[in-house]
Amino acid sequence: MGAARPCSPKAQANALAGASRPLRLSVSAVVTLCWLTATMLLLSGWRAGTYLTLILSWGLFPVFIQTSFGADILLANWRPLTLSVLPPTLYLWIVDAAALNWGTWTINPAQTTGVKLGIIPLEEMLFFFMTNLIIGSGMILMSSAASKERARAWIAALRSRRTDLPQSNG
Repeated sequence: MGAARPCSPKAQANALAGASRPLRLSVSAVVTLCWLTATMLLLSGWRAGTYLTLILSWGLFPVFIQTSFGADILLANWRPLTLSVLPPTLYLWIVDAAALNWGTWTINPAQTTGVKLGIIPLEEMLFFFMTNLIIGSGMILMSSAASKERARAWIAALRSRRTDLPQSNG
């Protein structure tokens, strides 16, 4: 019995695409549920949750797109994703704490939940985390060979559907 031969990158991407669909659907469903909840709370007029629900309504939409396309790719690249998100987030939390402490800017307490870590409101922390998560995920997805192969496959599928449509002789 011989050693298993490695698959080509295209074969690996195709195998990943089929196996990853349940993961992508599950993660995207959770993100969608969180987005819908946040958006409904925002529209309900919950004043103390204004900042929180604005951030989640704004930030979860691109996260939905990213996870729908490549939750499996992001999971497979969890180390570089973590390194692209956590250090800049921690840095921004530190400089934000300094800015809040020095009075450079203020956060309206009537529009926050009141949950804080030191001087930093939860909403500020979430804002910096979400921003870096969107950027880091986008960088991983744009640079991944699996993403490029998946995008090519999706574009080819869309093009074949378009050519399958009846042509109008207008």
